[in-house]
Amino acid sequence: MKLKITQFTLIELLIVIAISCAVLGLTLPNLIVKPPGILKKDTIVKIETSFKRARLMAMASGTTSELVVDIDKNLIAVAPVQGEEDYSRLLQNLQNPELEELDTTPTKYKPAIFKEVHEKMPNGVSFDADDEALTENLATSTSIARFHFYADGEASGPQVFVNMGTQKYTLKVDRLTGRPVILSIED
Repeated sequence: MKLKITQFTLIELLIVIAISCAVLGLTLPNLIVKPPGILKKDTIVKIETSFKRARLMAMASGTTSELVVDIDKNLIAVAPVQGEEDYSRLLQNLQNPELEELDTTPTKYKPAIFKEVHEKMPNGVSFDADDEALTENLATSTSIARFHFYADGEASGPQVFVNMGTQKYTLKVDRLTGRPVILSIED
């Protein structure tokens, strides 16, 4: 009885290793779940950054800016608001949160330094709000909640709920400072 020894060439081994690495590279990120603490911190940083941008945009431009929370797409958008035209353009941009380049051309109302900003929330995070806090976005048929930031640093807006994994939080804006107020809801 003869024992057959199979030999592999170096190229065959490299091809098998390359395919294995490619499969692992595609599947591993989907298998790794962020720990709740990191998910919460990442979400809070994104929300706080968006609120700061909206407030600074309003104060620097001397006009009103708006932070829009798209409930259905888990998206926050910030833009200067100079009437219905700019607001409707912002809502149209919410149709595609993966925009590579947003319209940053200067207009008579909007200096080029004030760009629209979109923040997509991490997986496992969702928004919700009471019906009276929501506005229907007719362009995209999604529900949105709007926060307004004024040139004097003040702000106004509804109460929105943020679901992070199994925990639920309320999100409000401090009217005097424009800072987000995120409070845990006890079940």
